[in-house]
This record gives sequence, structure tokens and C-alpha cells, in this order.
Amino acid sequence: MRLTQYLTEGFDVEYISGVLQKDCKPYIINHLEVAFLNLWDYTHWPTVFPWCYFLYRGSYKSNDPGIIILDKFFNKKFGWMPRSTGVFCTGDFSVAGQYGNAAYSIWPIGPFKFLWHPRVPDLFEALWDIQNTWGYWIDHPEILESFVKDYTNKNFQKAIKSKHEVMISCKNYYLVRSSDSYDKELIGEMK
Repeated sequence: MRLTQYLTEGFDVEYISGVLQKDCKPYIINHLEVAFLNLWDYTHWPTVFPWCYFLYRGSYKSNDPGIIILDKFFNKKFGWMPRSTGVFCTGDFSVAGQYGNAAYSIWPIGPFKFLWHPRVPDLFEALWDIQNTWGYWIDHPEILESFVKDYTNKNFQKAIKSKHEVMISCKNYYLVRSSDSYDKELIGEMK
């Protein structure tokens, strides 16, 4: 496995498709759209196949009062805390590319949940457009709650096509290095 980073030949799309279809069945059966994310430092991620990374999304304990308040409202409505336990992605390849050195398609392994806002592309950008200090939001939690009330966990395809921020909850997931032509070929193999 240590030498996989030096491989230069292409990867068999049929093989990759088979692995993803087996391990990511709930995602593929119900929601076959590609969501992208980008992470800054992937050198320490465990590589299970030469073509992807296998990741575990644990939760972290945020000390940020704004995150704590948002998670309280999300947990009340949806039963989970996406700001501290979610994986953030988008259907917009170019947006994902702005946050690091490469875009990856995300493939949740096993059951997963998701949330998105039909009218707000990015929650923090929307909040910052109103007032750009957390102190304001801590003093006005009703505004945070008003944003949360319009989030939905319905229609993943529409969420991805909206190119808005999507928060996914899953225990493990694959990240596959992404490009438009490669993603189309991979999805075409699964249909």
C-alpha cells in the first residue's frame, strides 16, 4: 500500500464501480448524484485502494458558541448535529476546488443522512451577509433558529443539483479523486 502513490497507470472504472456499488449501496440506490468536497491535507489519510481514501467522520466537541447553538437547533429538528458531526460537500465542482488542492467525490459507506437549505447556498456566508460577528448571533439565537427551520432532509438529487452546501452524516466514506469526465464515466458504469 505504501507504494500506491507512485502508480501512474489508469484505474479500471468497472472495478472501482463494483467496489462502490457494493459498499455504498444505500447512496447509489437512492441518490446517484455526485457530491464533491475538498480537504486541505490528505497526506495522512489511510489509502485502501490506489484510487481513493477511506475516512471515518468522528464528531468533535466545538467550543464555538455559534456552532453549539446551531447544533442544538439542528438536533432538535433532525436528531443529529451536522455542524460538528457532518461532512460538508456540494454539487458544485468549482466550489469544492476553492477549498484545497483537489476535489474529491464523496461516497458514503452504508446508511447516511443529509441536510441542505433550498434557498441558502452556504449557511455561514448567509449569516455573515447579515452580520459578520459571532457575538451578534449568540445574542440573537432566534435568527439562527429561523435558518435551521428551513433546512430539509428530502431530495438529495435536488440538493446536489442546487450546488448548495450539503451536510452528510455517515460513519465512513470513500473519497475518490474527481474530474468531470471521470465522474460521468464512473456513474455511467453504475446505471
